[in-house]
Amino acid sequence: MAAAQSKNRIYYINLAITVLITFGVGFLPAFGNVTELGMKCLGVFLGSIYGWLTIGLIVPSLLSMLALSLVGFANIQQEFIDGFAYFLVPMMIITFTFVGVISMTGINQWITEWLISRKIIIGRPYVLIAVLFRRRDLGDFPDQFRRGIHALVDRCCFGRRSGL
Repeated sequence: MAAAQSKNRIYYINLAITVLITFGVGFLPAFGNVTELGMKCLGVFLGSIYGWLTIGLIVPSLLSMLALSLVGFANIQQEFIDGFAYFLVPMMIITFTFVGVISMTGINQWITEWLISRKIIIGRPYVLIAVLFRRRDLGDFPDQFRRGIHALVDRCCFGRRSGL
């Protein structure tokens, strides 16, 4: 119980330091050719780095997007549109979800054990690397399953129908 409270306290201390760096650096005097807005953006950048290193990725990233609009760099609506409308973001969300499900169900362990137990791979790590780089050499996976995954990714991520 005490360890959880200590961990929780450290999280909030790091969050407060992140917010302090994010918004506090903008009040420091500018140096060289850096403008006042440049100092504020530098604070957001440094606060993001500190937050990513100590807190995690989601909270500091969202805080940074909010902070850039609060310091006057950009419109918050346009930031969220630009941040989430890039084609890689939905593709990454779908991929991470798919990989998370595979990991939780243990399919990844089964695939790994199956792959390294193949007679051709035992004792020859270079063959394993060659097989991993050539996905079509994983012959026991049905072609229809592979084509279905490609069609799903094309449809969900790129908004187009696959010609398979």
